Amino acid sequence: MINLEDIMGEMQKMKTSLQEIEAKTKHLRVTSEAGAGLVKATIDGNKKFIGIEIDESLLNKADKTMLQDLMVAAANLALEKIQDEIKREVGQVAGLPNLLQEMM
Repeated sequence: MINLEDIMGEMQKMKTSLQEIEAKTKHLRVTSEAGAGLVKATIDGNKKFIGIEIDESLLNKADKTMLQDLMVAAANLALEKIQDEIKREVGQVAGLPNLLQEMM
């Protein structure tokens, strides 16, 4: 027989775990680079871009398309890194179901 109090207790534990994860991951910062470091993108734990750095050598060139491609590449790499960091933090929270970890 299913005990409703046990289920509610487990749900409260999960809620607390999720709040812990959110508190930890919002302070994360990752930076990725593209074009051998010519373009760097930094993203935070809320998956918001907080910085783009462009090497001055690219600003002297007329190759706008290459610069745009490098910016997209750096940004996408930063998104992948922050997702990995969030998954790592989720994995460190004891008792959090694997299904929830896979969703992140």
